[in-house]
Amino acid sequence: MLTLKAERRELSTELSTAALGNNGGVITPTLTLEASPAVVSQGETFELYGKLSIKEAGDLNEDGIINVLDLLKIAYVFGAREGDPNYDPSLDLNKDGVINVLDLLKIASVYGQTAASKPIEIQFYREGYWVPLLHVTTESDGSFRVSVEATGPPGVYYFRAYFPGGEYQA
Repeated sequence: MLTLKAERRELSTELSTAALGNNGGVITPTLTLEASPAVVSQGETFELYGKLSIKEAGDLNEDGIINVLDLLKIAYVFGAREGDPNYDPSLDLNKDGVINVLDLLKIASVYGQTAASKPIEIQFYREGYWVPLLHVTTESDGSFRVSVEATGPPGVYYFRAYFPGGEYQA
């Protein structure tokens, strides 16, 4: 049996929006990876899937692009303060307790940014090193999925997804 472990993490480096297809601002995307099924036999196929998310940067509806739909989410509750029934802390992007023009400006600074068509490298851990296994490209919402055949001796196998960021241009 081969046991699969997928690393779940947030990217620790800030990436310029030039690497994500825009000309201003800085964002820190979140990259997740999961394996299914978690235990397979040699020769069986398993799936690695995940998502490059830019929600924290302003993709409030998580459709993979920062656009007018995200601005409208803020406009709908514009002026709401902590304690108000329509206050949503996830829309208070600068965390100052009020949804206002500063939150709109934060989205405007990264407007047009997308998680689509970004290169993701799937790596596995072998003999003390992370080794590239394959490359995938994100879908329009930032998600990715790939099928892999289980090879190698029985044991625990660790995988992670890596977004090279500034090393590639969109």
